[in-house]
Amino acid sequence: MKVSRPLLILFGLLIFLPTFAHAHSSSDYQIFVNDHEVSFQEPLFVESGRLFVPIRFISEQLGAAVEWNGAERKVLIKSPINDQILFCAGSRGVQMNGSEYIMDVSPLMRNDRMYLPIRHVSELLHLKVKWLDNDSVVQLNQVPLYEVQEGDSLSSISEKFNTTVQLLKIRNDLQSSTVSPKTKLKVVIPSVMKNENQDDLLLLAKLIEAEAGDEPFIGQVAVGNVIVNRINDSRFPDTIESIVYEPGQFTPVSTGRINYVEPTKSSIDAAKKALQGEKPVKNAVYFFNKSKTTNQFLLAREVVSDIGNHRFTN
Repeated sequence: MKVSRPLLILFGLLIFLPTFAHAHSSSDYQIFVNDHEVSFQEPLFVESGRLFVPIRFISEQLGAAVEWNGAERKVLIKSPINDQILFCAGSRGVQMNGSEYIMDVSPLMRNDRMYLPIRHVSELLHLKVKWLDNDSVVQLNQVPLYEVQEGDSLSSISEKFNTTVQLLKIRNDLQSSTVSPKTKLKVVIPSVMKNENQDDLLLLAKLIEAEAGDEPFIGQVAVGNVIVNRINDSRFPDTIESIVYEPGQFTPVSTGRINYVEPTKSSIDAAKKALQGEKPVKNAVYFFNKSKTTNQFLLAREVVSDIGNHRFTN
């Protein structure tokens, strides 16, 4: 028997705004960047209890270079601390220094401007966010890079900044747990990086989108359920990546579609639920389109459930 590895993902870490004592309109907010109050040329807006701000404005306030690709509706930010951050309208994925993470919302376009909740924009640009005065005043303070001192270790630095050694290593692209004095470290860890198993989540969401993008939501969760079940079955590999890319298992992998499909919110949410342990098809380890499959091995399997166009079997 394989030993199960933890797959529960911790979501919702400090990504929502504080609960308001009373509702605010966008004009009620005062925003300070490094103790200087700023005014916006573009209107701010509140959606689902969260304050959205234009990405370009906050970035430029901090001296970042901002490049807009209108044809692809993408924004590339080159920050003063040498981060490159890529957002795409309509996609919850954000690329930071070549690694992809998943936000809980996608950027919104308003008046030809790209907006995100203020916490996401700020944390990705190495700012601390503080809410004051009944949540109507927002202070954004740029955090300097931390210079490693004699006697410091990644463990002591992680405790100082209330994070983990692993997150510090990822944020600073460190291969070793040893750091030399005078090394400068990024210590603001964006919430999107705190979600465990981001690579697993993204890959599973892509497979769900490619295999079941047109299926009902429970059918999408069921596809994820099958992948998670295989991890604990001795007949299959023991990681999501090796299961998805196992030769001959999934058509989108064979055709290469898995490499460019863009997971929707529904697919991402389905992947989360599967990773969190939801099992609409119990212990099924196979699925196929019952109207198209002629594979006798699959057709002979014990049926667990039919959902939409898919049959799930053991």
